[in-house]
Amino acid sequence: MFDDCDYFSYHNYGQPEKLEFQTAAFRERLKQFGKEAMPFIISECGKPWGVGPARAPISEDITSAMEIVGKAVEAKASGIFMHFAFVYCYYEENQNNFGRMDKYKSPMRSMGAYVNCVKEIANKDYAGDLKCSDSAIRLARVFSSGDKAVAVIYTGENKPVSINIPLKNNIEAFQIDGTKAAVTNGQITVNGGVLYIRGSLQEMESSLNRNTKTMELFRTAKSWKPVERKALPLVFQPDRTLANFPYDVKGYFIMEPEKLSFTVYANNLSDKEMSLKAELNPLDGVKILAQPDSELKIQAVSRIALNYQLDISQAFKNSDSVKIKISDKNGNASPIVLTFLKRNVRKANAVQAGQEGKWLDFSGDENWAPWGGNDKTEIKAKFRSFWTKETLRIEVDVEDAIFSQKYPAASSWQGDSVQIAIQPLKDGEVFSRKFVEICAAMTEDGPAVFCHHELVKNKNKKPIGLLSKSALEFSVSKGKMKYIITLNLSELGLPELKEGSRLGFSLLVNNNDGRGRKGYLHWGDGIAKSKNPAEFNELNMK
Repeated sequence: MFDDCDYFSYHNYGQPEKLEFQTAAFRERLKQFGKEAMPFIISECGKPWGVGPARAPISEDITSAMEIVGKAVEAKASGIFMHFAFVYCYYEENQNNFGRMDKYKSPMRSMGAYVNCVKEIANKDYAGDLKCSDSAIRLARVFSSGDKAVAVIYTGENKPVSINIPLKNNIEAFQIDGTKAAVTNGQITVNGGVLYIRGSLQEMESSLNRNTKTMELFRTAKSWKPVERKALPLVFQPDRTLANFPYDVKGYFIMEPEKLSFTVYANNLSDKEMSLKAELNPLDGVKILAQPDSELKIQAVSRIALNYQLDISQAFKNSDSVKIKISDKNGNASPIVLTFLKRNVRKANAVQAGQEGKWLDFSGDENWAPWGGNDKTEIKAKFRSFWTKETLRIEVDVEDAIFSQKYPAASSWQGDSVQIAIQPLKDGEVFSRKFVEICAAMTEDGPAVFCHHELVKNKNKKPIGLLSKSALEFSVSKGKMKYIITLNLSELGLPELKEGSRLGFSLLVNNNDGRGRKGYLHWGDGIAKSKNPAEFNELNMK
């Protein structure tokens, strides 16, 4: 596929400090295909604010501006070919507003800060990192053109922070919005998380570290030599019916591996008839039940359907994924690869309220997912569950040395919190994407249970948001946290429970040590990296 592409494009909504890790991971992956230096485009990147007001509240606008600028700086330092901040206009999406302009088309701080960032670092190249010993400084990138240089300091705090820098002479400092900052013997107060320090490269040289991981990424990107892209006349295209399968970024989840049916189209984009010899790669454990004829004619500017039926059940015995590759033996089309995934559903029981519930421990590396970086798990977690006809109660015990939750309810998942996804299951029912998702957290405004994803949209098509009938009891002491989450089923549009009821169920425990979301422990998935009930586990009412 990379032979047919000019650029590698992706989105980023994580923390600025983790953009480098994501870029490095993609570079390493592309290295396997000889495309390590391929130009990268971050086609969406940003930090939203909460829906509702016509203009972002000051605190949210400061954070949004800080992270948008921080990631723009990181993208340039890492050698990203193009970076697009999402998005210019006032733009509400679910619980978020991504706009740089308010409802009345007036620019907000995030817009002004982004424009100022472009002014400061445009037409300059990454030169290295400023050597800083101050722990309040998370990032210190230096860009230069000739002898002109600017150091971009990132604190990641939307409140004033006093810092010390190794530069004391012949420099000027400017805040994120371009206002001048006072420098007293190398000490500066940063307002808004980002500071620009202008000076000469010669003056900064003695305090410059050019041997950084970021510099490796920058040099790799600059080493790219454009190659002529392949332009083959036949193009394989998956049929849209594949969307009926549950899927995520890794592939399609298969419900019945014994009779997998799918269609791939072969498009002839040329002005003459082409011959196709479609070949499906042989794999151990894959039995071909039906496939198209070995050689087919495709008229000019037209397409034909290639219908396949496979039994991949035996292939799943040795792997959780099966890659099916379809190619043209005549060499007129680039191959297409479809990845089919095995559903691994774990089950647990919820007991009737009043009974003794059994704890399920889901600590350990196998249940840990880092968020945008490579942080290792430092927490432990277990849960048990209880039900009545009208409620589902989830108790979660967490061992975590640092409690950090400074976010409003709508974005509390970024701090220490618990996320839960629920989907009613019925025997014989076809797969559905409808489910409920909530986040429970002890916010600065008190305990909150927030609904992000509801089973059925209400009449005004607005999300439920804060729940009033469901509740959280929370306590923290000596590195231990306890969440008791009682969900009112009717408030969430969920049916009443009875013995034998089954729920698709996933539970996440988020970990934040004060510098953003590090990752999460999970029992089941389909909440964080994708919104996909195919990755849920199962909770049975006993």
